[in-house]
Amino acid sequence: MRLIQTIAALGCGWGLLSLHGAESDGPLAPGDLVWLANGERLRGELVSFDRDKGILWRHPGIEPALPFDLTNLVKIRLAARPQPAAAAANLCLVRLANQDELEGNLAGFDATNVTLETWYAGLLRLPREAVESIQPLIENPKIVYRGPTSLEGWTLGESVVPGVESNAWSYADGALVARASGAIARDLKLPDLASIDFDLAWSAYLHIAIALYADSLQPINLSTKDEAPEFGGFYSLQLNANIANILPVKKGMPLNSLGLAFVPGMEAKTAAHITVRCHKPERTVYLYIDGQLVKQWRDANDTLGSGTAIRFVNQGPNPLRVSNLVIAEWDGRMDLQTNVAAQAASDVVRLLNRDAVSGQIQEIREGRVFVQTPFGPVTVPLERVEQIHLARSAARPAAPIAAPVQAAFARRGRLTLQLEGWEEGRLVASHPLLGRARFSLAAFRSLEWKR
Repeated sequence: MRLIQTIAALGCGWGLLSLHGAESDGPLAPGDLVWLANGERLRGELVSFDRDKGILWRHPGIEPALPFDLTNLVKIRLAARPQPAAAAANLCLVRLANQDELEGNLAGFDATNVTLETWYAGLLRLPREAVESIQPLIENPKIVYRGPTSLEGWTLGESVVPGVESNAWSYADGALVARASGAIARDLKLPDLASIDFDLAWSAYLHIAIALYADSLQPINLSTKDEAPEFGGFYSLQLNANIANILPVKKGMPLNSLGLAFVPGMEAKTAAHITVRCHKPERTVYLYIDGQLVKQWRDANDTLGSGTAIRFVNQGPNPLRVSNLVIAEWDGRMDLQTNVAAQAASDVVRLLNRDAVSGQIQEIREGRVFVQTPFGPVTVPLERVEQIHLARSAARPAAPIAAPVQAAFARRGRLTLQLEGWEEGRLVASHPLLGRARFSLAAFRSLEWKR
């Protein structure tokens, strides 16, 4: 009863937010955010976790910290926390037999185990049969931009609609915030092969367009584009509720979609992590939402010009927030695909030049993959490897987890965990394939209870 009364007080003015938009600036607030089973959201900070008692939640207007039973929890969105500057050596993305994914430095690979060294959970030793795929990653990708840290360098778009103000965007708490329809742009010198990551939060209805490789910092009215001042061709990536779409935009060229993608469940969300990968020479764009590949588009025409700017256009009246924007050079490696060796007796090493080596991987050490093939031993430098698929004919199935939590990593990947406790500021959890480990909260973007 006391907790219910406290929550009632919060609803009267301490920051309890309705998923249905009782406070329109709800998704724009920084800090952690907890979704409750009754449809409400509460700002604050996750203080601790206990598998029997639930969580303790610190709210800026309430003392002491609030307890919440696990049955009341749906999801916790975690604000970005400082991460240590860990050295990367043989950095890889590993996909497990249950389709969970995690990053780490490949510290060992033999007939029995795959060993990952991680900054967020220490040394993790995985049974080889529990691993489906391994993808080498760029150890030190060139970061083109990381921010925002202010409005400096950004250009506020002039309104293309008569009577509509052009100051819709502002900067607040590490984010670009739009409180009405309008555009904001910056020439970030997008590389020809670019990886674009950002967190997107919105209120009520998502209606945003993202111009890729634009040369104009001002928005283009697509219905009158041929009468607009000169501009180079660009891609308009549009996210509307649960639909994703790309329009190639160029003067004198009809507006034809490259194809619609349906994103199940997106209409029920108010936040997501967006990843866009662009391969300009191949005229290809890949969209990932919360780590899942949504769509690959390929442009049959030569649309793009020499522009290197990005432009965010809030096309609706509802607020939205863009934060944790990171633009980096991309090496063209695709994310892990379905295990092509799942029904085979051989491991498969796929190379960047699209060749493949089949056989049994003996070990991986000193940056080289040692493969025993039917024709003899073959050694492949890890830097030439796109993906490694391990044969899993006798793979151990993942044990079911009671009341599992899907923990999404801040960078990429996810784990299905059974939360157990809290030790020295770290989340203690068990995984059916990894076993028990202590995780730094800074590693995760969100915790979602799957019931």
